[in-house]
Amino acid sequence: MKKLLCMVMAIAMLLSGAALAEGLTYASDGLFVFNPSYDYMETDCNSWPLVKEGEEITLSVLCYTDDAYPTPPYDVFFWNWLTAETGIKFEVEQVLQSALNERKSLMFASAELPDILLCVGLSTTDMMNYGAGEGLLLDFTPYVTPELMPNLCLALEEFPIMKANATAADGKMYSLPYNRGYFSPYGESDRIFIDKNRMEEVGVAEPPKTLDEFIDMLYAFKEADPDCIPLGGANDSMNPGYYILNAMGFLGQDGNYGTTITVRDGEAVLPVGDPLFKEYLTIMHQLYEDGILAESFFTDKGTEVNAKMSEGKLGVYPFVPFTVTPNVEDFSHWTSITPLTSEWSDKQQWLEYNCWDIGGFAASAKTQYPEIIARLADFFYSDYGFVMIWDGAYANNNTMGIIKGQEVWLEWDNLRSDGLPNIASKHPEIIDGTYDGDYDFKYSIYGGPFSTVGLNGGHVATSRATGIPEGIYAERHDAFLLRGLGWRSEEDFNYYVEHYMEYKTNPPTFDVNSPEGQFRGSMYEYVTPYETSGFPAITYYTLEETEAISNYRATLKTYADGEIAKFISGDRAIDEYEVFVEELEGMGLREWEQIYKDAWENYVAAMG
Repeated sequence: MKKLLCMVMAIAMLLSGAALAEGLTYASDGLFVFNPSYDYMETDCNSWPLVKEGEEITLSVLCYTDDAYPTPPYDVFFWNWLTAETGIKFEVEQVLQSALNERKSLMFASAELPDILLCVGLSTTDMMNYGAGEGLLLDFTPYVTPELMPNLCLALEEFPIMKANATAADGKMYSLPYNRGYFSPYGESDRIFIDKNRMEEVGVAEPPKTLDEFIDMLYAFKEADPDCIPLGGANDSMNPGYYILNAMGFLGQDGNYGTTITVRDGEAVLPVGDPLFKEYLTIMHQLYEDGILAESFFTDKGTEVNAKMSEGKLGVYPFVPFTVTPNVEDFSHWTSITPLTSEWSDKQQWLEYNCWDIGGFAASAKTQYPEIIARLADFFYSDYGFVMIWDGAYANNNTMGIIKGQEVWLEWDNLRSDGLPNIASKHPEIIDGTYDGDYDFKYSIYGGPFSTVGLNGGHVATSRATGIPEGIYAERHDAFLLRGLGWRSEEDFNYYVEHYMEYKTNPPTFDVNSPEGQFRGSMYEYVTPYETSGFPAITYYTLEETEAISNYRATLKTYADGEIAKFISGDRAIDEYEVFVEELEGMGLREWEQIYKDAWENYVAAMG
């Protein structure tokens, strides 16, 4: 399946009263100051080249290449085209993907960074250590302005969550985050399914909406079929406990059985230390005692859970059924759960899939050309920039003779099964000998380093959401800015909107007879309406906090997980819960929790 590219995004700290068009850098005292080097660059955001006539600028780039297809960068279309259009020369160092981590470590140890770090896999820890700590990474904050990055600024209006995701603990931004699939997230969040055949046998027409209804259904399954294991899963694999915690108001991900951070009533909390967790333990213990959970719940692994599923023993399966029962007659009678309410929480909610990421595009703090790097990155936020990555050059553009000029958007007569054009139908040079194969071409489009810069062509939807007209000749000037370098014609752009983005921007349809369509369609109906954000997947911690979290997980979490299992199995009385919490507090529970609470407060503040 064609890999979705991601849309590069970043964070804007809007500046009042500053002459942004003159070019700015971030001074050590926190003030913005003029940067004379801005003179090297064209200031018109509507057109390229970026470099003024007579100027010569070279940017060094570090990126990876696939181990199996180590194509030299200058043998492919993209770098040549980018040089011709922007006026920038690129010195590209490619590292085999298998050697990337070693190269990255040596780079930071020597403090010698290229101008641009393209998909080297920077983590939040890297940004705190090498950005906030050592000052090696460029802070992009001063450059995310309507004058330098108009496309990015427009995108931020639609996706404010990116501000929180990309803002480090010191309030600065050391990489341009990206989107891993915003327009097709259906069925990507945590998954639990119910056997509709068993539901029908006990008179349940729709997935239960309250915790009491859910538990009643499980007991009805057991009464109708004593050999049934109503609630599938195991303590250490596909544990369904998080579904019950979610019903009690603890919004978290799968794997949340008490010792994973959640959000409850707007506060970050570790469930194991919350008084309500005693009620959860009571419920889980009763389910185990009554055979609603498997007798082997504490010894089973994923293979045993799947074996029970394939044998038809389960009433509820905590994953996607077709992965175990691939025949349509075996997976089609399973339906998605829906989030539950309970006496402790009256809100149906489900943790949404995290489709955002960071670390794809970064730069050296020592670069002489921060503004032009910002302008270059901004192009890929535009629809046209997305197309140049995804589908290559337009006809009649300067392509260094690599692409001879094939009509692109109006010749979609050879579509693939997913509705997208077959690249060979648009670029016959791939099969007439200009290229021996299509990998060199696809390197610059689908794979190679740009596949994780973060380009997902989201600006058609963004322009609609912000009320910006979609045609290139729209009356509003900022609609043209949204197009980046610019479309060849309004006809081409509108064709792109109608045919290329349709499946991403219109309500989805699902083939219920296909494995993907069946489970995603079910989740789209029963889960998607209730998905919401919770504790962020992307958080920033100091080195000391990172070490503390690691230590707590190795000691406190390990102990807590073991005792939770004892409470559920009956080896430890529920009445000892308060003593158990005191034990954890003596081991540092509240200090561990406070690290997460501080991160949550920073996130909420960054969200504005």
